[in-house]
Amino acid sequence: MSNQHSAELYPGEPDLEFGPDKTGKVVLGRENPDYSGTRLYDVVAGPDGTLYAGGVGGNFPRDTEEYIVYAVKKNGEPDGSFSQNGKLTGQFHKQEGVDIKSAIHRVFYIEAQGSTPAKLLMLGTVGIPIGNDIGLYPALARYTLDGQLDATFGELGTGTAIFAGLEGSQWDKGATQGVLGSEAEAAPAPGIVRPPPNYLTGLRYNDRIYIALPAIAFGHAIISFFDDGRVDWSFGTDGILKLYDLSAPKPGMPVGAEIKAIYPSDGKLLLAGQLYKEGMVPYAGFVRITLEGLIDTSFGQEGFQFGPGVQYELVQDVISAFGRNFLTAGMGRDPEFSNCSVYAIDQNGLPDPDFNSGAVLAVPPAPSPGTYLQLWDFGDRVLAHGRYIESSTDFDCLLLARFLPDGALDKSFGLPNSEGEGAGWQVYPLEYMSEIGRMAVVDDRLYVTGMIRGGPQSGFACVACLKA
Repeated sequence: MSNQHSAELYPGEPDLEFGPDKTGKVVLGRENPDYSGTRLYDVVAGPDGTLYAGGVGGNFPRDTEEYIVYAVKKNGEPDGSFSQNGKLTGQFHKQEGVDIKSAIHRVFYIEAQGSTPAKLLMLGTVGIPIGNDIGLYPALARYTLDGQLDATFGELGTGTAIFAGLEGSQWDKGATQGVLGSEAEAAPAPGIVRPPPNYLTGLRYNDRIYIALPAIAFGHAIISFFDDGRVDWSFGTDGILKLYDLSAPKPGMPVGAEIKAIYPSDGKLLLAGQLYKEGMVPYAGFVRITLEGLIDTSFGQEGFQFGPGVQYELVQDVISAFGRNFLTAGMGRDPEFSNCSVYAIDQNGLPDPDFNSGAVLAVPPAPSPGTYLQLWDFGDRVLAHGRYIESSTDFDCLLLARFLPDGALDKSFGLPNSEGEGAGWQVYPLEYMSEIGRMAVVDDRLYVTGMIRGGPQSGFACVACLKA
């Protein structure tokens, strides 16, 4: 990483003009030690380039957790017009004398429509103590762009909405939020890289909000809200489409599904993540459902399709790319290591031969443990961003890679060699960024959320800026 002027940056280089310290990132919350440990999971951009990064903060002296949103301008300065000098904290639920734990996992920017101003929609979880257990529920909050709760959202006009209709949502106080995900992630097997914490995923589409949430039973369920925050009880069965404890599966059919990404597909929804075979062994896979919450049996084998590859592979994101079919990103597996991988599928979930000849593509090549989190379509190329696990510390570093339509690496990306050609991918130092969240793209800059590991700023959340 060089100290060149922004105009001369190579694609993938940090923009050292971003942020007050000229380090290519802005460290957030460091004026208050109570917010050490804050994690940012997602970021979106408004039309003017203002970034809204959400996650989980803390009021650690009171042993509670609250969701947090930072508003940051394109140059790294806080947006003082947003909430309290650019920082918003809150809870999805309040109960006198009870420690509530709230976290934001996804942030959606809702554009202005006519006389209706633009809004921010937050998707996350709320943990509410119930006896010796904690009830963990998916929740939504909607805010105006100045950081005020939108009182027109939610059934009670509170600006928030909670879904409490899924049985098995309680988890023991001694557990961590890792129980939100698949038991398979903790399976003892050499070289398996645990996927990142199991954030809820969701999609705002067609005036509905679709959310995938885990249950203690093996797998996920899908629920739906109307755009005003009311639960859509007509979705699936009593508001739920269950993708676990599938009844009497036929030979070769999955017994459950874990969903990491939701994407529109032919007027329906493509769900990507893992499918479980008998014995609860996970494989990369896909499910397609209707907008009403029914399995689309015209897709794959009665609505389900296993991805290529071997067990423990995982799809973290799926997008439509290069004007055809879908591109996926996540975690692949060779016999000893889990590593970042991408591959393409057609409309029926089968490998697309036009991308890397239909095979799983591992970049960096094994052994390079990690997982991709997100894809971004630039039209003629696709950027994948994720986590590379540094073996000496077991912390994750930021990893970026860029691909061409045929699956070849884009050699214009990354630190150029003496011939001016990059590797097509780049791993960034721990002190620059770790604990990687999602990213957003504004003009010719990438904005990535994460946390600092190492140095006096260690433990604080940050947003980094790089040349696209």
